[in-house]
Amino acid sequence: LSRALLSSLGFSTPPPPTTHPLVQSLHLLLLSLFLHTAVGVWVAPMASTPDVAGIKDQLQSAADADDVVQMQLLLLRLTQINMTVEILQETRIGALVNNLRKKYKGNADLSRTAKALVKGWAVLLKRFEQQKTLAAAAEGSGGAVRKTQASPTSIATATATA
Repeated sequence: LSRALLSSLGFSTPPPPTTHPLVQSLHLLLLSLFLHTAVGVWVAPMASTPDVAGIKDQLQSAADADDVVQMQLLLLRLTQINMTVEILQETRIGALVNNLRKKYKGNADLSRTAKALVKGWAVLLKRFEQQKTLAAAAEGSGGAVRKTQASPTSIATATATA
């Protein structure tokens, strides 16, 4: 979002890069929720492999420290990212999130968030495989397939229908 748009909506500029990553995540989450409520638009940043790998490392560190609050915040951060199949495959973050879902079944919020992510990503992978099959059939030799992305809306829809 541009600084002018943020200012016109009454927001200050985004937090400086030196701000703690969790504070940045909460800032983006609150901004996204505000825009969804006020305008009906979800704002989800595009994912990159280093971003998701960093979140995965932070999530693993939080799990090692048994810091449930930080894990929940990081999972919420993941729900706000447009994920691609390529990033899921490269980072293998789905395996970590699924393991956390199993390990923390006693924590309803953490388990529910992790389950929603895993279900949304499973739908994303299924759509990717379907597109790959269709592309292979259409081209005869399996040419290039465009990146498939999961938005927060598609994850919510997948979770609601599952």
